Amino acid sequence: MDLVTNYTIEYKSDLLFDLKFDIPSNCMYSVAVSGKINNITVQLQPGQTVPSTTFLSHKLSLATIDTLMNVSFYQIQNGKTSIKPKIKVETC
Repeated sequence: MDLVTNYTIEYKSDLLFDLKFDIPSNCMYSVAVSGKINNITVQLQPGQTVPSTTFLSHKLSLATIDTLMNVSFYQIQNGKTSIKPKIKVETC
């Protein structure tokens, strides 16, 4: 089961995008920038073993880096990591 669903990216300006995505209600996420990539890690909350079927929407405003919006989702579940989706948008 994918932990990230219904993701969209909305252009706000050459410097800013809004990223919207849904994750199960018993998951948490964190954001870190590494190199020129916005990495979003999604994983089950401590003590949880199965993702909820109820999803919650989240919205982040992310700045471009050198005219590029580059996002990777790291989905961690049962000790396995999948890197998807990956989103890349150039503003020029």
